[in-house]
Amino acid sequence: RYYDPDRCWMLTQDRSEKRNWYDTGASFLEDIKTHKPKSSGIKLSRELYLSLMDHYGSGSWRRDGTRRADNMTPAKWLMDRAKLWMPEKWERPKNDKVAICAIGRLENKYAREFVSHHLKLGFDKIIIYDNNHEGEETFDTVLKTYITKKQVEIIDWRGREHDQCFAYRDCYTRYGNDYQWIAFFDFDEHLKLTDAKSIKEVLSGIDADCVSLSWRTMCDNNLVVYSNASLEKRFTKEAATGTKDHNGIIANHFVKSIVRGGLPWIFWKHHHTPLIKGSYMYIDGKTKLNGNACYTNPDYSVARLDHFTTKTISEWMTIKVKRGFGCKASNTEKLRNNPIDVFFCYNERTPMKMEWLKMNGYIK
Repeated sequence: RYYDPDRCWMLTQDRSEKRNWYDTGASFLEDIKTHKPKSSGIKLSRELYLSLMDHYGSGSWRRDGTRRADNMTPAKWLMDRAKLWMPEKWERPKNDKVAICAIGRLENKYAREFVSHHLKLGFDKIIIYDNNHEGEETFDTVLKTYITKKQVEIIDWRGREHDQCFAYRDCYTRYGNDYQWIAFFDFDEHLKLTDAKSIKEVLSGIDADCVSLSWRTMCDNNLVVYSNASLEKRFTKEAATGTKDHNGIIANHFVKSIVRGGLPWIFWKHHHTPLIKGSYMYIDGKTKLNGNACYTNPDYSVARLDHFTTKTISEWMTIKVKRGFGCKASNTEKLRNNPIDVFFCYNERTPMKMEWLKMNGYIK
């Protein structure tokens, strides 16, 4: 109904992605803009609103390659006008269920440990977005038992590049009304509770809509090659204080998020913390946070995420470098251009590691 070549605007999702496409949805948004929703009876469902945010949230409207005269991105336009057709609050799910959303590629070596660990902490469901490419492994080969018990659900997200934020948005659109909380973790992140026995015990006392918890970055324990032992047994040492990532940011200052279900809208600009219509708080249940900052000073008094960032040099070079990063193509490009130096941002440079690199043809 809205297809009109004269009204199709080019949408640039992200300059770093270098991906452009045309979409007719701008015509739909323009039609909404010309109406007065309160008098015309226009009312967007939560699903449609999140869908619009998914398509237009991180881009800039352009027509014939020229920025809009009002310089307004679709995300800002939707956020500014959401109150015209959406209720102030959505009804929160009437249950205490807590889920995890995780997207993964080449994670079969670590998937069972990740799932088992978090189910023991009281999570009801692990929703996994299978981001493997054609011909690569599938999660059902190692998680079949959990899938049969309905403790794990696999979503086909295969072959997509740098699509982590889109997977997060899709997950909240599908399941945001089904769970009281959804945590957005990666397979190399293990939640650790300081005193509480379950995640529900921690979250029950928090009056906020988005909860942040800090990384504790783990180093490689000076191990060189993969073994079948668990991540938690192999990597027990924290990276040196002040360790910085490849962008020069202190690694332990990054946070990941657990988001309350039933929010009016949510938008993932980056994979650490979403933009929401609601309140932010640290996992301690006391410290209020100002907006969707993706890093803050770490505090492990209540909980933390042990982040097995690199694992061993062999796993880094054969798995992580191949997989790249989930969101930004630019970060993956930095990684692949200089993978060895990025690895040693986190770990000690030892003769055994250098010898492994030499024996496998990575250095001369």
